[in-house]
Amino acid sequence: IVRRVDQVVIAQGYPFLPVVKLYIYEVDGKSVKALRTAYLVYPQSPGGRLSDIFDFPFEMFFWGGGGVGA
Repeated sequence: IVRRVDQVVIAQGYPFLPVVKLYIYEVDGKSVKALRTAYLVYPQSPGGRLSDIFDFPFEMFFWGGGGVGA
């Protein structure tokens, strides 16, 4: 199944802080049209916060971070 993606969200956590920075890329094909940021503060749920930011259903994909021992 192939679907077009028009927005990509990347989450960056901060060690020892209950905050996640969200990078929200709006894309068109292979080019980035816009970038905005938002924050997720514990105990907010990712689904609830993203529903506040976007007014439509979304899917979440999780990839493990790289690095030593990954």
